[in-house]
Amino acid sequence: MSFLNLVIILNILWFGSAFILFGLKPNKTIRVFRPDIPNGDERTKLVKPAIQFLGGMNLGFVILCL
Repeated sequence: MSFLNLVIILNILWFGSAFILFGLKPNKTIRVFRPDIPNGDERTKLVKPAIQFLGGMNLGFVILCL
């Protein structure tokens, strides 16, 4: 396996895990970064779409790595 293939595989793992955390589990991401904010708070409703957008960007990077 060449070094380039190793880097591509690591990129797929890195961006794929970021997609799972940001895109599929945004509430968990909010609790990781700000554990003091409750789930029903207005700030979580405001930040949740931005976090899901980051998940979508990471999915795009995974697709580019394939």
